[in-house]
Amino acid sequence: MLFTGHRIKRREIDKYFNDVYLFGLELHNRFKRFGLPYSGGWAEQPEYLIKIIEIFERVYMQYSEQQRKKAVRRGGS
Repeated sequence: MLFTGHRIKRREIDKYFNDVYLFGLELHNRFKRFGLPYSGGWAEQPEYLIKIIEIFERVYMQYSEQQRKKAVRRGGS
């Protein structure tokens, strides 16, 4: 089960976590460590790179918010 509540059948996992996903994850991790890959601002980046970064950032923010809410329910901060 994903943190969003979506259930994925075990035999379908490889359809989600494939080479395309791994490329996006690697790109996002490099972006977080080093910034945008090409000189200039976001407007000088290929559109597909910006979209990938935005998708991973959105999911990361959703996950972080869910974890924060869980901590608050458990009495943490």
